Amino acid sequence: MRLTLFIFLAMFTFNTITAVDFVPLNMKLGLWEYENPSAKILEKMFASMPAEVKQVMKSKMKKHKPIQSCLTKKDMKDPNHFIQKMGDSNCIFDLVKSTKTLFEGNLNCTNSAQASSINVIMEVVNDKKVISKTTMDTASFPGGDMGKISATGIWISDVCPASLNKE
Repeated sequence: MRLTLFIFLAMFTFNTITAVDFVPLNMKLGLWEYENPSAKILEKMFASMPAEVKQVMKSKMKKHKPIQSCLTKKDMKDPNHFIQKMGDSNCIFDLVKSTKTLFEGNLNCTNSAQASSINVIMEVVNDKKVISKTTMDTASFPGGDMGKISATGIWISDVCPASLNKE
């Protein structure tokens, strides 16, 4: 869940606590879809795996579907709404930079089961395409560091499926 949360935050979060003025990104509202970063994480792990295990893992990776999220007017107007929608109340987001085309911030999450520090940079290519770059230091994962993930988000539709529209 934490991986999904910070990827969604990388794609659509704004600010919760900050000294920087919030400027909404130039993005279309509605259904967004972006590549599932777990496949990239698993790919990095393949280097040290035996050939038989690699083959099994690669066949399972083909089943990874893109991640979808719904960006609403309320998300754009109320920065806290998106984080609450994702269901993680143990996180504080500090906005570093905010323009219509570039967004940078740090998400710090603490609780007894999992602690993480995540830096998010999102660049708007155009109103239907964004690129997010996330750097994580996650204490709950072996080694305490998952490294860097980059994902491209593409706008799909003005209409969100009911399953994603959590107003």
